[in-house]
Amino acid sequence: MHSLYRINMDTLLADLRYSFRTLLKSPTFTLAAILMLALGIGANTAIFSAIDTVLIRPAPYKNSSRVVMVSEKRVKEGSMDSPVAPADFFDWRSQTKTLDHMAAFDHDQFNLTGNGAAVRLRGARVTSGFFEALGVQPALGRTFRKSEEQAGADRSILLSHELWKSAFNADPGLVGRTLEIDGQALTVAGVLPEHFRFPFGFDGQLFAPLSFTPRDAANRSLHSYSVIAELKPGVDIAAAQADMDLVAGRLEREYPVNAGHGINLVGLQNHLTADVRPALILLLAGAGLVLLIACSNVANLVLARSVGRRKEIGIRLALGSTRARVVRQLLVEGALLSSAAAVLGIFLAVWSIEAARATFFSRFEQFSLAGLDRIHVDLRVLAFTIVIAFITPCLFAIIPALMASGRNSGTPLRESGRGASYANRRRFRSALIVVEVALSMIMLVGSGFLLKSYWALMHVNAGFTAEHLAVAEVALPEIKYKTADQANSFFTRLLARLAELPPVRSAGLSQAVPFMQGDWRTGVVLADRPARPGERIRVHPRFVSDRYLETLGIAIRQGRGILPTDTKGKPLVAVISETVAHRYWPNDNPVGKRFAFNDEKVWIDVVGVAADVKDRELNREATPDAYLPYVQNPLPVTIRAQRIVLRTSEDLATIAPLIRGAVASIDRDQPVSEVRSMVSYVDDSLATRRFNLLLLAFLTVLALLLSAAGLYSVMAYFVTERTGEIGIRLALGANRSDVLRLVLIQGLVLAASGVVIGLAIGSVVPKLLTTMLYGVTPHDPLIFSLAPVFLMITALAANYIPAMRATKVDPVFALRAE
Repeated sequence: MHSLYRINMDTLLADLRYSFRTLLKSPTFTLAAILMLALGIGANTAIFSAIDTVLIRPAPYKNSSRVVMVSEKRVKEGSMDSPVAPADFFDWRSQTKTLDHMAAFDHDQFNLTGNGAAVRLRGARVTSGFFEALGVQPALGRTFRKSEEQAGADRSILLSHELWKSAFNADPGLVGRTLEIDGQALTVAGVLPEHFRFPFGFDGQLFAPLSFTPRDAANRSLHSYSVIAELKPGVDIAAAQADMDLVAGRLEREYPVNAGHGINLVGLQNHLTADVRPALILLLAGAGLVLLIACSNVANLVLARSVGRRKEIGIRLALGSTRARVVRQLLVEGALLSSAAAVLGIFLAVWSIEAARATFFSRFEQFSLAGLDRIHVDLRVLAFTIVIAFITPCLFAIIPALMASGRNSGTPLRESGRGASYANRRRFRSALIVVEVALSMIMLVGSGFLLKSYWALMHVNAGFTAEHLAVAEVALPEIKYKTADQANSFFTRLLARLAELPPVRSAGLSQAVPFMQGDWRTGVVLADRPARPGERIRVHPRFVSDRYLETLGIAIRQGRGILPTDTKGKPLVAVISETVAHRYWPNDNPVGKRFAFNDEKVWIDVVGVAADVKDRELNREATPDAYLPYVQNPLPVTIRAQRIVLRTSEDLATIAPLIRGAVASIDRDQPVSEVRSMVSYVDDSLATRRFNLLLLAFLTVLALLLSAAGLYSVMAYFVTERTGEIGIRLALGANRSDVLRLVLIQGLVLAASGVVIGLAIGSVVPKLLTTMLYGVTPHDPLIFSLAPVFLMITALAANYIPAMRATKVDPVFALRAE
């Protein structure tokens, strides 16, 4: 047994040495094959590393498999993940029988003062149970207590490990001490573990308790909180959903305002990856097609090369070598090519991952939420690459090896390569080209639909003009600006100073700007009619300054906008969006109508109608907005965080110091969050689509180049094989244009066959991409017309050089060679 194993190993080593020498003798073939395979293997490795990190591995939390997002479900409004009102959250938490550690949270920013210059920190306010639901234990200290959810209770904070190290030198004695946050002395309750990542946004640096006054806790109209929970032991998500359906039903019966409000549970992993999951699966399929095209190309090269090795193979068979032995030798050569390609492919994958991380994953929050900013090539990914490297030779080498070692391999074919084996090789190579073109056609159709969808989104009327708009957030500390009048006075003075700056054409403010992804939908009642059965009357309140609409370029369709005279003590007014007007007063002039927020019953006069604005995403319907003067805010919420919006003639680098200077001239302890352009908000909303398009387009270009290279090699070899025939044709009087036409037609027939097959299969692609498309029909005639034309032009270009070479054949030389 040992001697047999040694014989097999010796034979394998001999095959490896011989294969290595053989490949070195054909450097052009070897390098071309390795490069083609490396592109396919590298693309698959890079995309698998993303899928492994995002879709296969659990989220980096102890309880991630049991954590669920708990959202409000409004089926009639087409929303399955709406924010939650405080009263509903407290009822859900008290009535559920299947969920533990239910916690509400809301993103927030904090001013750290008293430790040098004021620093703006990002984080969240959370109720008790938030960290317990995720299975997170602090590295130092404790998490929040339930008693801290009551407004006025002793307040504490939790620091991220990174902030603890960078700002406080990892001082273990910091726990129990107070820090000045938003002008308040808050106690440091603990420090989070080193590798904790806030699941719902960038840079969770500081966390504070989410607290409620009794009035806030009873509010069922203002929906603004997210909720997570942990499944109880032995409970699956289906059982928990059934339990929460019962809770939602009870609340609907008890509170009319809850009519139509359900509860939806989604696993944390599915929630975080919802935006990128379809794209990753699509891109893996595209990378797989590129690998198949690369294998088809290399199979063509191997088959062409095997013709030149007929004598070698014939001699080996004549000397007693078996067909299996010859096939194994050729497969070993394929394995060497694949192994070298895998090594190069890993380097390409690492490079592409780093490029994607720098360009997309670390810049845009939707990629960070899914975990794409932490992907890397690890042992699992290397194992995947090794498997691909073992499978690949079977795709490109086994059939050429079987054909090369066939029954006629020992016969020195002198009849210009004619015979059954020639015909088989030719048919097989032609079939490979047809397959390559068909696969390229499928990818080209998919890229065409994504490109047209992206183009349509880029030309959507967002309802405002994003160019030359600068946005900065200013959040005032509650301890210093206790009342709404104090906060409003600060912002009024700030707007006046900003409006005086030479680069500023117009200045406004709002608590939220378009594409912030917030949902502040609030129930209202209409003065002129009650709600119809099943009707939910809601608007998004936008508390703005008098020049906000003008600054953003939002057109007034009817009536007037907000005026400087719409101040506190004057009649309450609002400018509603067209969606509100059409939805609630479809047959009446809405100007002069009145409405009130459910819990306030203070009537507000509609004085104008403004154009709809795409507040969330360009591909979603406009929200029902109501613009109200921020100084007349009738809700029991003091808005201390405002977005300052400036229309300016200067760039951000120039305007940002001016904004900070204006704020400091009023309150030098008040920091300003990053100053961004409104264009960047729009770009962020398109980041996922842009990434999908760019990567699929890159894979499609690879596929087209590989297909063109394959078609070129086949036609070049066709010209070489038929040099004698071409010479005879020319000697008998054929025109060189006839020869050109012969070669071009043969190549274009192969390409056209692939195009037809690809179109037939590609017709289902739009249905698979439905969730990723916008403004394009599944049978778009432009795409299904231009894609074949583009591919045929590529095929013509690939055919042209071999065809021209055929026209330059010397008849005399060709006949002598025969």
